Amino acid sequence: MKCARLASLLLPLSVVAQSLDWSDGVVVFGTDGEETRPALCITPDGAQLRSFCVRDDASVSDRTSQTDGMTWGVFADASPVEWGTRVECCADGDAAYALVYAPMDDRRWLQRFDSTAVLWDDNLRLEVSPNPANPTLSAAMVTDVRYAPGEPFLHLAWLEWYPSSGDISAHFCQSRDQGESLTAATEVFRVSDSSPIENEVSLAVNWIGEEERIWLAASVDRPGSVAEGIQVFSSVDQGETWSAGRQLDSSAYPQVNPSIAGHEQTLLLAYSRRIDAFTQKDVHFVFSLDGGEQWTEPAQLTNGVEDEFAPQVVISPELETFAVFYLSAPVAGEDAVLHVRTGLVATPWELSEPVAVSGSRTVSRSGGFSACGDAGGFAVAWAGPGILGDADVFFNAGWLNESTERACPVSAADFTLRKAFPNPFNNSVTIEFAAGRSSPLSLHVFDLLGRRLRTVQLDGITPGVNRVRMDLSALPSGAYVVQSDRGKGPGLRLHHVK
Repeated sequence: MKCARLASLLLPLSVVAQSLDWSDGVVVFGTDGEETRPALCITPDGAQLRSFCVRDDASVSDRTSQTDGMTWGVFADASPVEWGTRVECCADGDAAYALVYAPMDDRRWLQRFDSTAVLWDDNLRLEVSPNPANPTLSAAMVTDVRYAPGEPFLHLAWLEWYPSSGDISAHFCQSRDQGESLTAATEVFRVSDSSPIENEVSLAVNWIGEEERIWLAASVDRPGSVAEGIQVFSSVDQGETWSAGRQLDSSAYPQVNPSIAGHEQTLLLAYSRRIDAFTQKDVHFVFSLDGGEQWTEPAQLTNGVEDEFAPQVVISPELETFAVFYLSAPVAGEDAVLHVRTGLVATPWELSEPVAVSGSRTVSRSGGFSACGDAGGFAVAWAGPGILGDADVFFNAGWLNESTERACPVSAADFTLRKAFPNPFNNSVTIEFAAGRSSPLSLHVFDLLGRRLRTVQLDGITPGVNRVRMDLSALPSGAYVVQSDRGKGPGLRLHHVK
């Protein structure tokens, strides 16, 4: 199979997409005001969820839940805020953080919430590199707490627009002391863009050995008459310097709504793409299994007659699974449906079929949604019509419905890939696995672009621990993944050294 045929590799996966029958969810914010643009985060241990929303374009509200989202505590407001205010949020083991900004306004601030606090304490607020002349188009924030729990850093990025020149620039800064101070901002890139309509930014971190890498994805204007495209930038020195932008989709079609996520050496990126400004968008997907050195060709995740857009990629490191949430709506319609597709981080070319997660409720296209994940699976908050006709914010997660499974692989109990040795190997490697019954199976070897290179048919399988020696001498040096056709747990990563 060729890399350019990656779409054919997006195989149905035996994964329960959080649940096969999502409930209608729980009302998080349901006053008689307009509550939109939610943000949702969860602590690494899953003990606390925190949700934000913008109310009547006049204040930002937050609430917490210690009951897996089934019930929510009192809420507190921060006001006043500018029209169009938005919130990005994340949490580490000690606190939660909100990055508040308003598109087309210069004001940005970072708010820290200790433990279960909901009040907006001015003493825990930091201005984020204010520039009165340059409005903020988009912002993103992520923490590296899963990789450095004892000393987590906050990573912040935003896009500024220069009205006088039409330029757009991306900026980055950090908090290395859990929201008490911020480093000086660095510029990631600067381009000319006279029409800053759909410019957005997304952040992710991953670790390779002891090295942390920070990734920024953005929709960037391209030279001439070519529409904006998605580019990724990376830093290996905590944002002091950045690589040149890398274009992952060479098509001339407009590419917007980037969402990037990382876990160890795996990077996942979803975005919206359309043929022109008057047709529906479709969600596209690329990934890298070697820390960003090689990326797959774009694969189309959706192909409907409706507008399918605004993807968000979320990873559950504990479960080694990921989810791609996205909206689907008529091209000119406001009412949307929220969908999700899930997969295993080790084999991201295999995804589940789409599942509608908003139940019978309608999602507001302009109201937006926010997703997060932990060891229990994935959760999402969205804005949609309430019973009073105004916009409310709803929450849903697979674990709210007792009849459903958590977002984890449905692994066959009678088969487990155990280990590969030696690893790294020279030409041949032994694969050890446990089988609960005697039946034929196949082992497949993939490269990091998802191309299947070898298949070994095994007939003499006996119950218990089995070993098979694979001759891979014809393959060049590099990293590979071995997976079986029985059970869908994480594959084994192999390193071939000639």
